[in-house]
Amino acid sequence: MVPSPTPTPGGVSTEIELLARVADQLVGGNSVEEVLRLVLDAATDLLRAGRGSILLVVPGTAEMSMRVARGVPEEVVARTRVPIGSGVAGGVAATGRPLLLTDAGRERGYKDSSAVCVPLKIKGEVLGVLNLNDRTDRPFDESDLRLATLFANQAAVALHHARLIEEVRE
Repeated sequence: MVPSPTPTPGGVSTEIELLARVADQLVGGNSVEEVLRLVLDAATDLLRAGRGSILLVVPGTAEMSMRVARGVPEEVVARTRVPIGSGVAGGVAATGRPLLLTDAGRERGYKDSSAVCVPLKIKGEVLGVLNLNDRTDRPFDESDLRLATLFANQAAVALHHARLIEEVRE
């Protein structure tokens, strides 16, 4: 479960406090699936996204598969594979650079025209991407992109750690 932010002395919650609390949970020896679910839940809550997904690079291939999602039907999650270099998520995986879309367009199924896609990478290796869209209160902006990137960097470390633990257990 994602921790709820604690109020500051002025009564306002801060994103940094939530990031710190989530980071504490991410280093708890969780499985890869638990880390992915925690990351997605925290990211969509933190950035007030109505929909989100995490795609991971499939080892030994040039594609990613969708592993977890919010606001996306399960059958779509199960069958979604994206070639690295193709589309928004594939492009972010290929370049390793975060992307803010301000003109995603309603034709792509978004409720608004903005979206954020950031790489989950560690030591230059892209493990996957985090997609967020349908922000509930306003379009995404550059500050959201920076926050999502910071969060994705922490998430990549937790994901890498969880994979190492699973390898040791096997």
